[in-house]
Amino acid sequence: NVAQMAMALKNSGVDVGDRVAGYTANMPETIIAALATISIGAIWCSCSPDFGVNGALDRLKQVDPKILFAVDGYYYKGKTFDNRDKVCEVANAMPTVEKVVVIPFISDGSGVKANVKVLKFEEMKALGNADEFTFKMVGPDGKEYFATNDADGNVAFDEIEFTTVTDADGKPVAGVTVRVGVKSATTKVDGTYRISNVQVGEYAISA
Repeated sequence: NVAQMAMALKNSGVDVGDRVAGYTANMPETIIAALATISIGAIWCSCSPDFGVNGALDRLKQVDPKILFAVDGYYYKGKTFDNRDKVCEVANAMPTVEKVVVIPFISDGSGVKANVKVLKFEEMKALGNADEFTFKMVGPDGKEYFATNDADGNVAFDEIEFTTVTDADGKPVAGVTVRVGVKSATTKVDGTYRISNVQVGEYAISA
């Protein structure tokens, strides 16, 4: 399932560094979509389907997703909540979204009429051939970003800094303390380090 969905994403134009969003519940299809996304070097971001339209857009729109996976609804305390209208609103408010993939849960998945192509989960998966799958190794040199909320509820980007420290001959150096702003980390045997939750901005990095 993961390999086939990964190839479906690649065949849909998703490449390394692209973002794929999930407006989904904790369910097998969500795990498949997330693993498929990261296996080809793309970035997965998601929020719960009980978020309202504005809450979902606060978290998803800022990362410019190319594909949106969304569940058609959910159950809570014996009640059924239909998300199909919300999915349409969220998808239509994100100009970078090229395709919406609906995960049927409370229905057969029909009824999502977004401005872009809409496929059901199995239809999307059918676009890939698992036999063609190859895992994409990414990093460790580079940066990735994720969205958080500050104490006032404002959305802000945090940054993860990670790379490799080498000596003059290009060999990795272990046990070196690297500082990024006020945060620090120690390089591993392969010379890599990773520092999370750094506010986006200009920092002096010392080792």
